[in-house]
Amino acid sequence: MKTKNEIVKDYIKNKIATGFYQPGQMIDSEYELVAALNVSRVTIRKALDDLVNDRILNKQHGRGTFVNTAPNLLSFEMVSALRAKRLCVHYP
Repeated sequence: MKTKNEIVKDYIKNKIATGFYQPGQMIDSEYELVAALNVSRVTIRKALDDLVNDRILNKQHGRGTFVNTAPNLLSFEMVSALRAKRLCVHYP
């Protein structure tokens, strides 16, 4: 069984993989994610911090959290997922 943190991370990564969130786009606010996923703000913040550390997202103080724009910064897991959905060009 997945933890709430893993569920939040999978939710956001799925939104990126399906194209709902585009590179450079701001994702939903912490409060919007809390309402959508019915988890605590602490859980959302931890998941976002993990995704920032994985270089999938980046936080800009006072602005929000954004999908990373540099494709080489996406984790191997994300590139694999994008390739599987044919949303990403194959890089050697």
